[in-house]
Amino acid sequence: MTERAHPKDRGHAPARRPHPHLPTDARPRRPPAGPEPETGGTPAGSAGVPTEAQIREAWLRAEACCECAKEAHGHPGRCDQFLIWAERGGTGRGAWEIRALQDPRRPPCVILCAVCYAKITGQLPKGA
Repeated sequence: MTERAHPKDRGHAPARRPHPHLPTDARPRRPPAGPEPETGGTPAGSAGVPTEAQIREAWLRAEACCECAKEAHGHPGRCDQFLIWAERGGTGRGAWEIRALQDPRRPPCVILCAVCYAKITGQLPKGA
């Protein structure tokens, strides 16, 4: 009698390739630790406006798809609309925008398609 492998015992998932719509220099980099030298305050982005590095990190986390999970928007679970890096701030196909979050327990921002962004904020995405 042949034993069948349990679906969870199939091994590791293959390594992901870089996303084709993400610039090669878009790898997330850690912000410098401690205060910024020119201001003496806290690192940029901690006051509610995400830095470019935090946006790129959020883009990689989202895997170039909308992260909205509001069922009232007409999609069960996560929206997962495919997005294009160069279409930030647009309103057409693949357009997206970030939404800053104020909760310190969550990432500083989420990536939303133009439709979900408009439904959540009540305004069109702002041009980048």
